[in-house]
Amino acid sequence: MAIRTSAGRAGVLICGILFAAACSNGDRVSERVSCYPACLADVVLGCPMLSACDTSAGANAQISNPDVMTGAAACFASGEERWQATNATTNADTIVVRRADGSECYTAISDGASMRYSITVGGNAVAELAVDPTSSTATVTCKGTTSAVAANGDCFLLPWTTAMCTTGPCDFGALPAGSAAGTTR
Repeated sequence: MAIRTSAGRAGVLICGILFAAACSNGDRVSERVSCYPACLADVVLGCPMLSACDTSAGANAQISNPDVMTGAAACFASGEERWQATNATTNADTIVVRRADGSECYTAISDGASMRYSITVGGNAVAELAVDPTSSTATVTCKGTTSAVAANGDCFLLPWTTAMCTTGPCDFGALPAGSAAGTTR
């Protein structure tokens, strides 16, 4: 059992102040994931999508699932890419984010037209994200524990939300192997 002393409380206070200072030190990647619980922060950390980007909308013949082959691609200067489409059959949103090397970073698929997303990596569930558009709040559930998303100017309710992209050339190509979006849902 730990004994709390005033020195211990002061140490916790100092650590909290230092942590808060570190959050605003210009480390954009840390700030980008600061509002998520660790299970989701670790996933988004791999693809923070902070660089300049171009976006292109339309059908992608390289995506084998006909229900999600029409969407919008965003290509980032850092090499990361995002494909976002609404499933023509189920009305579910499908978002696939991949690293500069082309491997899947994560996939998010909503439950129909709802804003309740299952976030997977390699087809394995990592987190559930539920957004309440009425109150502009969100929660993330990981391994049975639900946490509120404390969105801020750098960390958004939806982790795939980024700065505005410029309309320009962007070829997403095929969905990465293991991406849950390759299946009909």
